[in-house]
Amino acid sequence: MKTATGLAIRDPVSLRDIAATIVDMAGLTAVSSFPGDSLARFWRRSSPASDGVEPAILSELVPNDPKDRNYWGPPARLPPRASLKDAEWSYMRREVEVGEQLYHLTEDAREQHNLAQDPSVQDTLRRLRANLDRRTGGPLLPSRFPP
Repeated sequence: MKTATGLAIRDPVSLRDIAATIVDMAGLTAVSSFPGDSLARFWRRSSPASDGVEPAILSELVPNDPKDRNYWGPPARLPPRASLKDAEWSYMRREVEVGEQLYHLTEDAREQHNLAQDPSVQDTLRRLRANLDRRTGGPLLPSRFPP
């Protein structure tokens, strides 16, 4: 992302951060219910990571969304799922079937080797799990997403 001042931002950002940024720039953060983190941190501080926000790209699939249309067949009952990607790691979670997946992107850019069970990366797994829970409101339990 490039700002109006020409500042190049190398950290991952997400579209969900845009609304939070607009609200922040308008000075309304105290009353905001928008998800995401304001991107203003990149031009307000010399060190973007100093505010405690871990830059990561979030993606979610919320099942049973009435706006979700399957034009190629009957609606599928998909389990809730979400993922986080940062500059180094890709973390995905489904509470049903696969569970957790963790890939070290600098060594495995094609995400072929799931490291979620590797004892040497359990601290990273816990950190990404907590970051995902903070951004999504907790574990992806089907009971959180009624039909």
